[in-house]
Amino acid sequence: MCSAALAPAPPRSALTPLPTESLRSLSSFINEKTQQDIKPRYFILGTGAFIVILLYLEIGAGFICNLVGFVYPSYASFRAIESPQKDDDVQWLTYWVVYGVFNLLEFFADFVQHWIPFYYFLKLGFLIFLMLPQTDGSKVVYESVIKPMFGTLLLPLLPLRQSCCAARVLTAPRLSSKNRRRRCRRRAERRC
Repeated sequence: MCSAALAPAPPRSALTPLPTESLRSLSSFINEKTQQDIKPRYFILGTGAFIVILLYLEIGAGFICNLVGFVYPSYASFRAIESPQKDDDVQWLTYWVVYGVFNLLEFFADFVQHWIPFYYFLKLGFLIFLMLPQTDGSKVVYESVIKPMFGTLLLPLLPLRQSCCAARVLTAPRLSSKNRRRRCRRRAERRC
């Protein structure tokens, strides 16, 4: 049996929960401003209930969904860029691709929102599904929907980029064919 199969899996670095220090600082900020002792969990539950009521009444529901789909992922993307691991970079880049395609489709299918009951609840659930590392929703949607649809359109353009580089190098004067190939290879490596 392979020893690599017995080794424990590396810890997931994507979407780490907020540290307890930030919750404590949030709690102290709330307690300082309201002059009351409010526990963070009650604040979070109250905020969640308020958001649910606003979504049900459709008061700023689109704004709330876009805020949820943008604020925390932006923060997590910033943390992922600053971290040395590349796994979380891939996760959040995939999230932003799926989020962009979803917003584009939603823009063109605006009339559908009025026909689907509880649309904003579904949208909020979908965005949370995309964000959570336990579900890895953005990867699932990317691999099953976006890559098959748009991959067939974009993959033929990739060799065009390499041939464009080759054409530019081949037209350069005063270089031997060996130097041209070497220069084209270096340019392609720099771009990748």
